[in-house]
Amino acid sequence: MLAVRFHPKHLGALYKPVATAVVKVPNLSSLTFRSISTTPITPSPPPDIPKHNKPDRPGSSDASGSSLSSSSNLVKANDGSVPVVKKIRKRKVDMMPSQRKVDGEDHLYDFNPPNPFFGELDSTLTSHRRVTAKDIAAREEPPTQVKMLVRDYIDDHLYNPQYGYFSSPQLEIFTTATKDGYDFTSFQSSFDFENTVSHRYAEYVQLEREKQKARVSMGEYEDEIGKGGQQLWHTPTELFKPWYGRAIASCLVQDYKLNHFPYHDMIIYEMGAGNGTLMTNILDYIEEVHPDVYERTSYRIIEISKKLADKQKVVARENGHLSKVNIINKSIFDWNERVLEPNYFVAMEVLDNFAHDLIRYDLETGLPVQALVVTDYTGGFHMIYEPVTDPYILQYLHLRALLPQPLCQSPSLPDMYTRFPLLRSIRAGLPFAPNLTKPEYVPTKAMMLMGILRDYFPHHRMLFSDFHKLPDAVEGFNAPVVQTRYNGEMIPVSTIMVRQGFFDIFFPTNFRLFRAMYALIQSLPSLTEPPAHLRFTPLNNPTELSFISSNPTAIPPTFFASNPPVYPGLPIPSPESLVRPVRNGSKIEIYTHEEFLTMFAEDPSRTRVKDGTNVMFKWFENASFIF
Repeated sequence: MLAVRFHPKHLGALYKPVATAVVKVPNLSSLTFRSISTTPITPSPPPDIPKHNKPDRPGSSDASGSSLSSSSNLVKANDGSVPVVKKIRKRKVDMMPSQRKVDGEDHLYDFNPPNPFFGELDSTLTSHRRVTAKDIAAREEPPTQVKMLVRDYIDDHLYNPQYGYFSSPQLEIFTTATKDGYDFTSFQSSFDFENTVSHRYAEYVQLEREKQKARVSMGEYEDEIGKGGQQLWHTPTELFKPWYGRAIASCLVQDYKLNHFPYHDMIIYEMGAGNGTLMTNILDYIEEVHPDVYERTSYRIIEISKKLADKQKVVARENGHLSKVNIINKSIFDWNERVLEPNYFVAMEVLDNFAHDLIRYDLETGLPVQALVVTDYTGGFHMIYEPVTDPYILQYLHLRALLPQPLCQSPSLPDMYTRFPLLRSIRAGLPFAPNLTKPEYVPTKAMMLMGILRDYFPHHRMLFSDFHKLPDAVEGFNAPVVQTRYNGEMIPVSTIMVRQGFFDIFFPTNFRLFRAMYALIQSLPSLTEPPAHLRFTPLNNPTELSFISSNPTAIPPTFFASNPPVYPGLPIPSPESLVRPVRNGSKIEIYTHEEFLTMFAEDPSRTRVKDGTNVMFKWFENASFIF
């Protein structure tokens, strides 16, 4: 089930497969419902399986209403007999979603699994308490017997203050052996530079092994992988310091002098500043090259990690910039202060760790469903589906529908299926045909950030950089890479359902879609607080959008049409507004990594090796900038 790059004996240290259900319904021909789930276990020595079977919080209930599950979650009928399944087509193998009422709740059963050899699952999974990442932020250990949106599961996995991936004491950001970085002109070739970087990685691995031996000798024990093994990654900011940061500073100063100097101060917000290297390089450049601008510069860091925030303060003091730096230790999603001055909002390699939601489409009806991750009493994970009711997912789907083709179209639902419903029905009737499309990961947290920037930073200019393409991703559209570091090597796996805090989860960014969505959001009324009961209406008039409490899954028939409908209160953006936000009136450009650095690098010769290759320009070819 996992595509991993190490000996099979290590598989048990990551996770093991658990049973999924196969239900035989009398008087129907071979109707099967199945799904897949995984249970992570602690590497040797493994933890004891809990002896109790009590809910995490007895008496808690799901305030969200209906809950529809995948095939792994089968609930017996009230009289204890074999479950009755409604809306079933009689055919050899029926994989269409089927629904039935149990205790007032509709339950949806899912799709063809990747592996047909499963046993039976716990039938109580859908009754587990529903939580968000904020609800469990104070927990010291991952919760059991709960369910949450994929967005909340990823947030909890990465950012939980106690056990999240970015809270691990073993987490390190790669940096060069010397404070001033590499002397690139001394390398014979790009291959020579790669070898030097590899040796630097080996030094980190060796140092970590020595630390672990010391801990073991003192009677301490830590797992070999995950938090017990050093988690290390590199960024262009660290690899190519100070020249990468100085190129970004050059871009910002050029725009500042063109648009704001001398009438406004230069205010820079950096979200997720890591080791503080970019801050140092930017302020060093401004102080050395533009001292008149430096006098009017304020550098403000928004950092969710307490550990990194403390480190950034030390770095600012050591480099003489403490008077210019203000470190705000909070999540950008908790921001509640309006900044009315013109400012620059910078984020390097941050978008990739923004949580996404997972949606799929019913191939018979074309309706979307949202995924939830359920944790059973053993800590095992299961994925279930329900109609889209989350206001942020609804909001994202509505806004995307307003964009021009092909951006308004879901990549998981081919255009021919939206135009010709008969094709969907024919496909759904085929033996072994899946009832849902492939997973699609939608950037709901990135959409929230756009609303925060518009509402609280109305005069901002953004400069973001991140990956537009990633290898070794899990299955699905816009799917993430899930990986951990084991014995000095990065090991990608094939599922997002892995033990909390042990794995990095990061996504590619579709910058064309990001630009169009960003520009649209800048032109609309406030989206920071979405309505709690936003619903698609099933009315015959497909242009009407209203707030209703019934039929939450009904979508107008033209929702996925080539010409998107006009919704009252949500104006169709003009082509000009798609590249020119209404609020700040500035053009949004997308650059490749090399294009941006070619334009703004202070001195390209400083990162050119002896064979003529500019390693700063040529590395990270799967990254882009948006400004």
